[in-house]
Amino acid sequence: MIKHLASAALLVAIALGGAPAIAGTYVSGALPAEYDGGWIPEDPLLLKNVQSASKANAQLGANIEKCYAKGVANVSKGRDSGLTSCLFDERTGVLARHAGKIAKIVAKAPGLPPCFSFETIGTQVYDYFTTLTPTHYCAE
Repeated sequence: MIKHLASAALLVAIALGGAPAIAGTYVSGALPAEYDGGWIPEDPLLLKNVQSASKANAQLGANIEKCYAKGVANVSKGRDSGLTSCLFDERTGVLARHAGKIAKIVAKAPGLPPCFSFETIGTQVYDYFTTLTPTHYCAE
């Protein structure tokens, strides 16, 4: 119970902008069974980076969904979808912006743990959403 409360305190502190102000409240180690695995790193800054990268991955999924919705709306109005540009433009596309966010997190000490490739997750998120999203637009 105390371990869960300390973890909750850490998450609240990080959400508010940093590591906990009270020394000794950060608890690293295995996550509870409800997480089906996972580990809280010893360095609270590493945890903050991991959570930033995870948030970027979730945002990528939402942005891919927005590209599809906007593209469908454009097609329904007889215009070019703009889907390819929205997804793949090297400067403004959602995949390039995601890669840039992850690169910034990696560059911020202590970076990200080597046990998970946040750099390549964009492709997996893209594959998932491009498989799922077209099914939203099914025939009547």
